[in-house]
Amino acid sequence: MAKVDTHQVNIGGTDRPFRLGIIALREFERITDKRAAELAEYVGSGTLEAQVNFIYCGLVGGAKSQRLPVDFTPDDVLIWADDNPDVFAEITNKVMGAPAEPVTAGE
Repeated sequence: MAKVDTHQVNIGGTDRPFRLGIIALREFERITDKRAAELAEYVGSGTLEAQVNFIYCGLVGGAKSQRLPVDFTPDDVLIWADDNPDVFAEITNKVMGAPAEPVTAGE
C-alpha cells in the first residue's frame, strides 16, 4: 500500500493538516453514503457539495491523524470557500501535484 502524505493547507485563515487516507475515506463514506472507491468520480462531478465534502474529509483525516480536534464542520468549509473561492483549486493542486510538507502534532 502506498504511503499517505499529510499536507499543510491554509483554509479559514489557519494552517491545517490535510490527509487523504483511511480516516478521510471513512468520513467520506459516512457523510455521503457512497463507497470510498467512488471518491474520484464524486469529486470529478465538480459540484460544490462534492468539493466541500472532499476538502472537509481531507481536513478530518489530517486532524484525526495528528490527534487534533475536529473543530470545524462542512458548513465551516463552505464559509471558508465563500471567503476564498480559489481554495478548492489551491488545495487540489497542492495535494495532487506537490510533495508533502512535514507536519507534526500541535503545529
